[in-house]
Parts: sequence; structure tokens; C-alpha cells
Amino acid sequence: MAATASAAAATDRRILGLDHAAIPTRDPYAAARFYTTALKAELVHETRHRSLFLGVQMYPGFMFDLFERAGEGPFVHSDIFHHAFAIGVEDVLWWIEHLKYWGVPFFANPRGSGSISIYVTDPDGNRLELTCPDVPEVIRRQVPAGLYEPGGSFRGGNKDTLAQHDQHPTIERWPLPEREAEAEQLFQQQLERVRARTRTP
Repeated sequence: MAATASAAAATDRRILGLDHAAIPTRDPYAAARFYTTALKAELVHETRHRSLFLGVQMYPGFMFDLFERAGEGPFVHSDIFHHAFAIGVEDVLWWIEHLKYWGVPFFANPRGSGSISIYVTDPDGNRLELTCPDVPEVIRRQVPAGLYEPGGSFRGGNKDTLAQHDQHPTIERWPLPEREAEAEQLFQQQLERVRARTRTP
């Protein structure tokens, strides 16, 4: 009877939100450098529990745990599996220029519905999306549809192009040689802050 009453009382309870996701990496430090630099995440922990993993906060309330794992290739061999993150209308063009600066290939897809999605792949093959609904036409006109490749070139495309396997953005090497020292310096600053918090006085 108590269990029944408890279940009935809990019918209005809901999951509060997404807390974190664990994704595999060949090298958690290299992966964390990508997320903290190219995607502006914050390194929040360095943990060894059965295996090494680093936590990067993508935004307040959600974190990726970057686990060390053996093997090559992406975690899920699927064109559908990905994590999508919301960005603000005022930040759409900023993100495009930021990804260009760091040499991150991406596929921009201004949809007829008024939304814009920017697809990227991390160095371990995990697929990510930056998305914004209801983008004004004046901004959408400034976002070329297609695949951006480092060096400044856009390969044209349309809303259906992303379905083609060869149009998915992939990273063969990151960071680019001309950005490597800067990326490493920025990451080491965050790593030192995390380690300083965990040192015994």
C-alpha cells in the first residue's frame, strides 16, 4: 500500500534535465583541448577511476566526460547520432568565424524554416550540431550553405547535401600547425586551474 501511494504521489515528478554525456576519445587531453578551445567549453575535472576521463562543461548544467578508450574510428557509425547545442541568434555569425579561425571543418545549413544548423565533428569522430531557430533573413543570407574546409573554401550544398556521406565534416588533424601553440597554451591554462583546485595544501 505504501509503495502504491508513493508511486501515485510521484506522478508529477519529472527528470530535471540533461546532466552529462560520456563520449569516447583516443586521447582525453587532446579531446579536451579541442572542446575548450574550438567550442569554448570549460575544463572542470581530471579524474582517474578505472580509466582516465576529463570533464568539460559545455554550458552551465551540462558536461561531456571525455573517456580514454582503445581503437580507432567514431563511437557510433551512424549519420544520425549526434549531440545538438543551442546557440543565440546574435552568436550565429560569431561561431562561424570562430570555427574558421580554429580550422574546424563544418557544414552550414540555413533551412527554409528559418533555422540554421552548423555541423562539426570532433577529432574522435563524435558528431555535434550548433543550432538556432528563427534566424532573421538578414543573418541567414550571410551564412553560405555547404561544407567549409580549412583554407577558406566553401563547397556548395543544400539542405539535402548533408545526407550524403562525403559531405560530413571530418577533421584529419587538429589543431592546424599555425594554431597549435595557441591552442595548447589556452588548454594548459585551464588544466593548471583544475589541478590547482585539487592539490592538497
